[in-house]
Amino acid sequence: MTTIILADPDKEASDAIAGRLNQLRPQWSVVACSSGQDALSYILDNTVDCVVSDVVLDDMSGHELFESLEKTHPDIVRFTLSADLDRERSLESSHTNHRFVHKPVSDDVLLNFIERSLLLRTVLDSELITHEMDEVHNLPSLPEIYQEMISELAAPQSSLLNVANIIDTDLALSATVLKVVNSAFYGLHQPVDSVAQSVSLLGAHLIKNITLTAKVFAQFEGTGSDLAMLKRLNNDAIKTGALSNQMARLARVPKNVANHAQMAGMLSNIGQLLTLSNASQLPQTKAELRGAYLLRTWLLPDAVVEAVALQHETATPAHTTLTPLVIVHAAHYLQENLIDTKDVRQLQNSRQYLQPLVGDGIAADWIEAFSDLQQLTSHIDPDQSNAD
Repeated sequence: MTTIILADPDKEASDAIAGRLNQLRPQWSVVACSSGQDALSYILDNTVDCVVSDVVLDDMSGHELFESLEKTHPDIVRFTLSADLDRERSLESSHTNHRFVHKPVSDDVLLNFIERSLLLRTVLDSELITHEMDEVHNLPSLPEIYQEMISELAAPQSSLLNVANIIDTDLALSATVLKVVNSAFYGLHQPVDSVAQSVSLLGAHLIKNITLTAKVFAQFEGTGSDLAMLKRLNNDAIKTGALSNQMARLARVPKNVANHAQMAGMLSNIGQLLTLSNASQLPQTKAELRGAYLLRTWLLPDAVVEAVALQHETATPAHTTLTPLVIVHAAHYLQENLIDTKDVRQLQNSRQYLQPLVGDGIAADWIEAFSDLQQLTSHIDPDQSNAD
């Protein structure tokens, strides 16, 4: 039986939610706790699959509860419920939280989030993929400079200038960021000559994601990989990230969803990078699952890991709010199926595919954005738009 803990200081409210969820999922056991200690005591005596916690409990913060669980029960899925989006930045920097759920949230949406995270664990914990990944001894690590940036973004006195200064400490990275920002992928109408200007124009989170991808690709350059293939994958990563970011903005999703969609888009082919440098060791599982497995070891948010793991699976209609998975899946669909943006049949097929997922209006906007990006970048030599 799947067991879920709802940790909330308002015991009456959490009891009511638990009762409704138990009715909606009779195969689950949903237990309400008002304090962190109650939750920890229950976990000591029972097998628990997921803990959904409010930010503040009767005796500790949700973050403190999750810090304890990360040490003692790292396999438990951890969700934070909060109306404070700034809180998500802090949680993301600590890596203790798998999903941030914005309050208020309906029972159906909460159930959907829980089921998706549990499914993600089932997929990535399969014996085949864990065995394959255990055999790989040169997995890249989460870049330190990226961790510095998310810590800065979570700080109470965070500033765009501080974010830019972190990048400026790495001359090679600074040059790479400027090259990507000035490429046609981001469509700026004026040249950008400083990292600070880049952060100001595109936003700290987008620059942070570009930094992450650039440093990840740089780790593969010394592995003996095919440099031509590495450059093509890098170019594809930049393009998919830019497209995912544009699609997210056109759909007017919350900023955190747009941020995760762009990150997932830029990292969507990390599994192919692993295959490129470890071809003899990774013969069986899908490349996207290998990539998602790595991202999970980095403790990236479930929304990003899920979008990478399931990017090529059959999509389902957006559940109340668009997820990074739907956005990245749609971006890949267009890249693979809308080869000629002037072909009427391809345009019709693309619109028919996207319409049930996101509605006709957003589908039309996404196709137009994709067509515009194709026209902007069709003349680009990939070697000229890549990070060094």
